[in-house]
Amino acid sequence: MATQEISSTNWKKFCERFVTLHRGTAMTVLKVEPDGQSREVVREMPLTNAWMESGDCNDRIFFNFEQEGHRECIHEIVEPIHVKLREESQGKKGLQIDAESGSTLILFSSGKLQELLNEFSSPDAASNQR
Repeated sequence: MATQEISSTNWKKFCERFVTLHRGTAMTVLKVEPDGQSREVVREMPLTNAWMESGDCNDRIFFNFEQEGHRECIHEIVEPIHVKLREESQGKKGLQIDAESGSTLILFSSGKLQELLNEFSSPDAASNQR
C-alpha cells in the first residue's frame, strides 16, 4: 500500500472511525520536530480514544493512551496540515500527521487498516498516493 492522504474535510470522521477500529491496539508515538530530531512520546500503549476539535483559532487532534500501571497520555497535535496512512516495515502501519510544529508518527499493527482505507478512499486517491 502506498501512502494515502485523508482529506481535511474527513479528519473528524476519520478520528472517530480510527478509534472504533483500533481501540485497545498498542501503539507507539514519535514526535518529529521541524529540525528532524525525533523523540518517543508513547511506547506500545493501548489507544483508548481519538478526536478532533475545531476552534476559532486552530484545529487540534488528540490521541489518548491508557494502560494499567502507567500514566495516562494524551498527545495533542495543533494545526494539522496533512493526515496520512502508510505502510511501515515489519508489518507496522503508520499514521502520520504533519503540523506547523512538526510531525507525529503513530506506529501500530492492525489488520483493520484496509477497512479504514476503503471508507476514506476517494476517486482521486491515486493522486494522493506517494
